[in-house]
Amino acid sequence: MPTRKYVSYTLLSKNTAATLNSIESGETDKLIILKNNSSKAILMSFESYEAMEEERSTIVLFFFKLSFC
Repeated sequence: MPTRKYVSYTLLSKNTAATLNSIESGETDKLIILKNNSSKAILMSFESYEAMEEERSTIVLFFFKLSFC
């Protein structure tokens, strides 16, 4: 099962290729990027992003249709 990991901005900048490979291979599902010990961004595969957007669109459409009932 893919795991959610945290990485510092500095470490990410030093290990960009390895980090992207980890996400592309599915080893890491989402990578939370920290700067000054605070979450600043999330890095995920394009497939995960598309799936998330599709799910969001489905939910929006559901509530749109529900509002006309």
